[in-house]
Amino acid sequence: MNWRAAMNWLAAINWRAAVNWLTAIDWRAAVHWLAAISWRAIQNWRAALKLLLGYLLAVLGTYVLGVIFISQGNLAAVSGLGMDIAGQRLDAFMHDLANMRDLYLPLVAVALLLGLGVAAGIIRFVPRLRLLGYVSAGFVGLIALHLLLKAVLGLSGIAPTRELTGLLAQGLAGALGGLSFHLVTKRHA
Repeated sequence: MNWRAAMNWLAAINWRAAVNWLTAIDWRAAVHWLAAISWRAIQNWRAALKLLLGYLLAVLGTYVLGVIFISQGNLAAVSGLGMDIAGQRLDAFMHDLANMRDLYLPLVAVALLLGLGVAAGIIRFVPRLRLLGYVSAGFVGLIALHLLLKAVLGLSGIAPTRELTGLLAQGLAGALGGLSFHLVTKRHA
């Protein structure tokens, strides 16, 4: 480090003007202003964390319930073929839960992100329909996901959604995800 240059720089500072400037500041008002900003930031941070938590719980709840419906729908189809599935329900669910996360979980996350986002925009204008809006958004989001997969891929990647009951079961999983988002993010009076 060049100490001579540092000393020259410090000597060149107009310390009297700096002190005058610092004493001219209304520190009481500055402290109040900073406290107000800090409180707003804390409130916004809490609200953002609440939204994130609500979204994550909605996605996880929808995923788990959707996987339950998928596993049990697949097992019902296998049972309909005359095969014995005794004692396989929990194993099939655990297998599907672990192995569908790479593909199905991100699809659920995107479907709910879009659905809940659109619902939030509508709910701003009609706040009394908040519960109905988020539940409907989850339901429609999951139904739309499976219908879009069918339209884009030309096939239903998830066998139980080929029938109306399986598709409605996935919608029910989305609706419960929307309900959990509503419950976690609602403001308490």
